[in-house]
Amino acid sequence: MACNLRGPLFELETGETVVFKYPAVFNFGDSNSDTGGLIAAGIGDRLEPPNGQTYFLKPSGRFCDGRLIIDFLSNFSPTLLQVLY
Repeated sequence: MACNLRGPLFELETGETVVFKYPAVFNFGDSNSDTGGLIAAGIGDRLEPPNGQTYFLKPSGRFCDGRLIIDFLSNFSPTLLQVLY
């Protein structure tokens, strides 16, 4: 079964539309979303620039320099989810 993401709706191949009404997205971290867990835990080394400054315009404490999958998913939310960094 295939589906297409269209904002807050998922449209299935059968033409059936499924509406998801969730007030929040909880992301518990994995290799696609947790890019600085050791830093936050006080175990890792200090990050050298750019550490997120290119996209966020301030240090974000991330090993990557851009947005993550969870950031893009929150853009499709029917309500504006607050992304906490």
